[in-house]
Parts: sequence; structure tokens; C-alpha cells
Amino acid sequence: MNFVLVPKIRVRMSAKSRRITQVGEPRCTRSRQEGMGMRIISAAAVAGLMGVSILTTVPSQAADSDIKRVVVNGKKLNQAEAKVKQVVDGDTLRVDVQGDNSGPFYVRNSGINTMEKGQCHYKQATRQLKRLAGKKILLRYAGNSSKLNKSSGRIRKQMSAFTRKGKDLQNELVKRGLAFPYNFGTETLNSDLYLASAQLAAQQGRGLFDVDACGVGPQAEAQLDLVVNYDPGYKGRENLSKKFVRLVNNGPVAVNLGGWRLSTGRSHFAFPRRAVVPLGGEVVVRMGSGQNTATEFFWGGGRRELAVPGQSRYSGNGVYLIDPDGDARFWNFHPCAVDCTHPVMGKIKISVNYDPPGNPDPPNQETVSFLNTGDQRADLTYLVAEVRYSTYEFPKGSYLDPGETAVIRMGKGTQGRLDHYLGRSSKYLPGENVGGLIKLRDDRHVELACESWGRKSKC
Repeated sequence: MNFVLVPKIRVRMSAKSRRITQVGEPRCTRSRQEGMGMRIISAAAVAGLMGVSILTTVPSQAADSDIKRVVVNGKKLNQAEAKVKQVVDGDTLRVDVQGDNSGPFYVRNSGINTMEKGQCHYKQATRQLKRLAGKKILLRYAGNSSKLNKSSGRIRKQMSAFTRKGKDLQNELVKRGLAFPYNFGTETLNSDLYLASAQLAAQQGRGLFDVDACGVGPQAEAQLDLVVNYDPGYKGRENLSKKFVRLVNNGPVAVNLGGWRLSTGRSHFAFPRRAVVPLGGEVVVRMGSGQNTATEFFWGGGRRELAVPGQSRYSGNGVYLIDPDGDARFWNFHPCAVDCTHPVMGKIKISVNYDPPGNPDPPNQETVSFLNTGDQRADLTYLVAEVRYSTYEFPKGSYLDPGETAVIRMGKGTQGRLDHYLGRSSKYLPGENVGGLIKLRDDRHVELACESWGRKSKC
């Protein structure tokens, strides 16, 4: 694997100019040449994933001179120096901001979530934060995001904590596997970095991702895949049950899920005692509310737990299956940042018939075709075609032999292995003057193939 090393850099301009500082430790990231699965991203995003903060001080608009206005990676933030009075746990501090005369208050570290008291990894996370924070820290925050802790009755402010030299304390816990990334209110600083660091920690089997760190959990022989459908298309985004996590049993035995939890790092779904993933079968956990069955469960509540990359302030999600001992045994991340390859990448050619001859109304004359250009069978099971504002998930058992073509028609009809239907009632694909984009991706948001038309759309 090739890596790019980013040194710590400090650049100072004249005294009358703004001072610009790049703050960060040497960090490695996979180079673009290592695989087609890596996305092309902006220089600022690359800096974020590498753990580099680009910080610019600007004239303070705060009433107190000890609170500065800064720009970090393009985000306008407040920054204050604070004395650490207490480390409550791995994601909560009690601090006193220098010079504001308001007294100590509690800070909930933004962007992460650690285990609660009594759970495995709680003590490790608390000790690590205490060691890293020291006596004084920097607090960065976008706004006055306060929340009442109902159990303690304490007001906690959502902020990101850094050492005085600029080391991101949240990321230090995540990359050690002691915290999950957490989509957290309006405080989204470095959320991309935390998601990437968690994937590296999972690959290395660190902390929460050490599958037997808390003890040899039940059914060590279990082999489950988590398949996440985070984007049901524009019509399904308001219907939470259209978003779901599928647990697929690829192992030698049925898996009893009693006592296991499914987590997004933000909230948890506890499986009922008799829940089982049958041998060779699967169960589905849907967001929102509904009636549980033997193979279909509902998370409950109204939260949109599964973020759609690029369509909210949250960059993505991790989903974790945690055994009764507290170890994350199986997981899935989107968007992918580590080991983003796929067997069909570069093997599928997409063709679009967006302007069929004759009557323009029948949507089944509009088609999107997927040709296997490789020399091996291409498994399309649970791959997703993004067709304009809609998505289509290829069902279990979908495949293409070399030279075969699968077709998605925009209208309605009877499904077959090579014949698929999006379910539209009228013409759907825009003409050349508007243009459009078709993508084939997996559930980790890895693009496998793309086709565009018109001047306004480009892959």
C-alpha cells in the first residue's frame, strides 16, 4: 500500500496580515493509484482525511477577547482555551474557559460516542481522554449547542476538544478504536476524518473492533454480512422504513441474536431474545416503527439514523453489530475510505436509452442497460443503481455472465433475472438539453460504473 506523509507545517505571514496555520500530526492515507475505489475529492477534503486542520484566525466577533473566531477547514468556528477540571468519561469533560468568568461547565465531545459506565471499553476510553487532554485544552464550536442530560440534570455544551498544539482529541479516541463516530447536531467539524479513522481502526482490529477484547462472545463461528440501504430514493426518504440494515448469514450455522445490539454509534437497537438469522437466510432491521416479525424488525422512533452522503450535513455512517460482551463483531461503513475495491469494479458498462423513438410517454421504452464486459460472472446481488432521483436495488441472486446485459426499464412489469423495472408511470429520463447521470454502486457508496449524457451532467 502506498502512503502520503503530511508533516506538521506552520506558515506565518506579516504581522498585519492574517496568520495561517496548518495544524496536524503526520498521518497516512491511501494514495489514489492504489485502487479505483478511492473517490476523487477536493484538496480540503484530502487535508481533513489526513488529519490536517487548515486554521485561519479572523477578527473576533465575540464579546470576550479570550474567545476567538477562526476558520478551520473552511468552517467558521469559535475557539477558546479552557482548563480541564474533570474527565467525566470518554466523551465528556468538565472545563472552565479562561477569562469568561462564567464558571465550569460540561462539554460533550462532538462527533464521537464512547461506551457508558459499566460497559466494556468505558474505562479505557476515559483513561485515554484524561491522559491526552492534560490540564488545558482548546475548544472549538460552531454555535451555542447545549443539551440537558436528563439522567444527571446537567447542561452539556457540544464542542470539539483539541490539545493546545492542535491535536484532535476526538480523533485520537476513534483511531484507537475507543469511540464510534457520532452524527452530532450542528457540530460536524472533522466528521469525515472520524469516519475514515474508524474504518482504519476496524481494519486493524483495535479497541471496540477487537472481536474478543471483552471476552469470547457467543457463536464465534458466526459469519454475518451487514448490507445497508441508506438511500431509498427521493420518494422513500420521508418513509423511514425504506431505510434498513440487512443481516445476511453466510456462515455454517444459524445465529441467535438474543442479547446483541445493532448500533449506528448514535443509538442502538436491541434484538429480542428469540431473534435468529437462519442458516443461509437473512433478517432486516428497518428504521422507523412497525410490527416485528421473525425476519423483519423495526428500530423505532423518528430519527433518520442512516445519512445519505452529500444530501445532509452528515457525511455518512457506521453500522455495528455488537455482541452481548460489548465487542463489535460485524460492521459496515458508508462512504468507504479504506479498502474500497469490489469484484465488478470496471467490469460493467452502462448504456442509456433516454430518448426512444415514437410515442415518448410509455416509460418502458426508456431503459438503462448493464453489460458485463469482464471474463467472469458478475454478482449484482444488492448492488444499487442510482437512476436520476430514484434508486433500484438488484435483488438477491442477480448476476451477469460474461457478455450478458441486464436492463432496467423505467415503467412497470414482471421482474426476471435480466429484466428489471423502476416502477414509474410516465416518462422519467430527461433529454439531451437537461442531461442525466446513472451510477452503479455498492452499499458502501463505492462507485462501480457510471454513465452520463447532456452538457449539464458528467460522471
